[in-house]
Amino acid sequence: MALRGVSGAILAVLLSILALAAPGLAQDAPLPDLRGEWTGEAEFRLPGALVAQVHRFHIVNQTDAFIDGVHQWTNVDSSQTSHDGIEYTSAASEPFLGVIAHDRSIWIVEHGDQTMFRMTLLDADRLSFVAMEGGAHPLVGRGVLTRQ
Repeated sequence: MALRGVSGAILAVLLSILALAAPGLAQDAPLPDLRGEWTGEAEFRLPGALVAQVHRFHIVNQTDAFIDGVHQWTNVDSSQTSHDGIEYTSAASEPFLGVIAHDRSIWIVEHGDQTMFRMTLLDADRLSFVAMEGGAHPLVGRGVLTRQ
């Protein structure tokens, strides 16, 4: 009976050590290569409207954790408009900068209207994202992108 208690205590200590070490092990793993084209559909909420969109992120450069490229979006219904930082339009192309965080989340900010994207790599070829922008032209949205 005493041996069972000791074994349980040792097991608890080992599991605690593994739980503490796991985040460090993930940080040491190689960063994913995100370069290329990612496309998919998304749903955005703007003041007074839900807008279906098609998104394309072309990640041109990646240096360690830092990425840059061009984000293009198009409203599925061209009669609906969104703001691109300059004007109301149904489609836009905007440059961006991004970074892969230590927790492996991917953060992107556009140059023009400052929309911020938080992305999660679902697998080697799929990203989910949440987008937010405050200010004069607020929006929130989400979507899933597939590597082309």
